[in-house]
Amino acid sequence: MSSGVLIYDISNPDAPVKVANYAPTNSLDMEDAKVSNGIGYFASNNGGGVHIVDLSDPTHPTLITRITAATGGYDYIHNVAIDGTHLYFPNYAPFGSPAVQVWDVSNPKLPFLIRTIMTTDPKFIHDLTVENNRLYTAGNGGKTDIWDVSNVDTQVPVLLGSINSGIRTASAVPSSDGNFLFVTRELFNFAGDLSVYDISNPASAQLAYRTTGAPLGLDATSAFQPKVVNNLLYLTWDQAGLVVFDIANPASPVLIGNYDTWPAAAGGSLFDGGWGVYPFLGQDRILVSDRDTGLYILDATVVSAQPALLNFTAMPNAVAGSTSINATAYLVGRAPPGGLLVNLASDNPAASVPPTLMIPAGASSGTATVTTTGVTAVTSANLTASYSGRSKGTILTIKPDYPSSVKFSPGSVVGGLNTTGTVTMAVPAPVNVLVALSVSSGGSAVASIPASVTVLAGSSTANFVISTNTVAASSSVKISASANGTVATGTLTVTPNVPSSVNFLPASIIGGASSTGTVTLGAPANSATAVTLSVTLGNSAVASVPISITVPAGLKSTSFTVVTNPVASKTAIQILAAANGGSRTGVLTATVNTPTSVGFVPSSVIGGASSVGKVTFG
Repeated sequence: MSSGVLIYDISNPDAPVKVANYAPTNSLDMEDAKVSNGIGYFASNNGGGVHIVDLSDPTHPTLITRITAATGGYDYIHNVAIDGTHLYFPNYAPFGSPAVQVWDVSNPKLPFLIRTIMTTDPKFIHDLTVENNRLYTAGNGGKTDIWDVSNVDTQVPVLLGSINSGIRTASAVPSSDGNFLFVTRELFNFAGDLSVYDISNPASAQLAYRTTGAPLGLDATSAFQPKVVNNLLYLTWDQAGLVVFDIANPASPVLIGNYDTWPAAAGGSLFDGGWGVYPFLGQDRILVSDRDTGLYILDATVVSAQPALLNFTAMPNAVAGSTSINATAYLVGRAPPGGLLVNLASDNPAASVPPTLMIPAGASSGTATVTTTGVTAVTSANLTASYSGRSKGTILTIKPDYPSSVKFSPGSVVGGLNTTGTVTMAVPAPVNVLVALSVSSGGSAVASIPASVTVLAGSSTANFVISTNTVAASSSVKISASANGTVATGTLTVTPNVPSSVNFLPASIIGGASSTGTVTLGAPANSATAVTLSVTLGNSAVASVPISITVPAGLKSTSFTVVTNPVASKTAIQILAAANGGSRTGVLTATVNTPTSVGFVPSSVIGGASSVGKVTFG
């Protein structure tokens, strides 16, 4: 926090009283605080190291000493763990490493470094936990380690196992019996997850369970900090506050409680909301910190596996009229034998729902179909789910039919040619829909486009023709289609009219002979187009080739003559044709002029007579 460490008297949890604020000017950003035997260990995230503070009088916190880089520690500390007289902390970003230091704090005035543990993470350690002589480290680079630190004073810790837990691993805590590990990852776009690993054999940990917030009905981005008390897992979840799981079966957690500390809408790129949780003072005073809204003291004695309504969502929450979508009711707990009926309602006939939704026995959610009708203006419907005196609502926005995509065939066209565009609506049009068309970028490559196109009633698509101009370089053209307040955009590529092929007839000739070459453009030339020719391979075999040729307007190709020289061996001649910034090559083969036949006249003579022989070359 940016105010240092605030200290509250919570002897009356209904009326907490702030009694002190430990706020050193050089270390206001305190990310973690642990207290043991009247001594506070405060982690400074902005370069202040670890502050060791005397809290024997909580109203007057007094700095005893600091552990920083200058004293052999680290300056940037995100989290600390205290285990008896041992203090553990990692080397956090921005200058982090996979290292974790262990300090002896039996005398808080004179702490000393016992050893440094190099974990297996490729980046740095985000959080760490020490329980029952085991150190659990959660690495930002995707490694979660389990170390035996039972003799950390005198022996090098032993790596018991390492888990590939995934990038941005945030925290890891074990179950009470040490056989399971609860691991969270802090990810953007609602991708943060909770994983449960079976670590009964730490050297071969097995994934037993994994979930993001969505399957639980949580509108939140990321699981963050877990804590375990007996068979309950307390977990802060960004933008969802505190969630509580029954982990009697750790491989199948059951969500049984939620207190949302985040009042705003959830956003996929934010880590606002629930931050830290401390459930070790009793279920009637669970401490939860929210990085935006402050400290909460929660009574969790009422949480149980009895089902209650948690959330009701429609996905997507904005649709074109005449579309059917799913709405899902989520529970804390699970439906009892025989299932559970949730009552549904809509305040707008444009969105109809069935009267009830059945959540099957043992399930924690159920889905119903929402059917919408066509509308002429944007309309909102409040959808409500109710169960056992508790209601949850969601707003569904129903839009008039709108363009969902614009595509082109072909998607890449030579300048001067036409292409066909297709506008696709979100649903078949209930009535004729006029769709306005416009060029939003790359207009110089467009010769003509209709101002609008009509999607006929009952149809989902309408086609239109775009005529393009010749271009000197490849151009990207964006075409927008708009109707009923919604715009869809498609991209068309217009390319220069460059040579597409160079061919020779015949393709193989005897050196000294001639061949006819043909250059073909990608499209008929709009105007006379000069094509330059050059020999890029086998130049000695070429007697003559024109420097340039012209493709007449309206034609795609033109020809030229290549005269070759005699060659001593078979030679490949490569000729390049270039125009409008593009080029193609063709290959002509020149062969050696070798004898093709030997004949005699007469072919039969009387011995002593003579005959004339004739050698013929190719």
